[in-house]
Amino acid sequence: MAEKVLNGSVDVGILGDKYENDKLHYIPLLKEKLVLITSNQNEIVVPVNIEEVLDYPFVMRNSSSGTNALLERFLKKIILFTTLIKRNHS
Repeated sequence: MAEKVLNGSVDVGILGDKYENDKLHYIPLLKEKLVLITSNQNEIVVPVNIEEVLDYPFVMRNSSSGTNALLERFLKKIILFTTLIKRNHS
């Protein structure tokens, strides 16, 4: 979508994640909420501990999804943070 705005084939587009380009102007529309869905027989309890969720097999949106990119960055930060905490407490 960003490429179409950049090449002038469309005037506006909606993305799930910021596309890094100085020629684009970003206007926040919605603060996207993500929800975790699971069978009602699953034992995950609220509030959800992200580390606990990572122990389960799961599927995510397609790799070109902006939401997927945001989630991947979030998970990388969580994993890095958790690794640093564990290292500092060892």
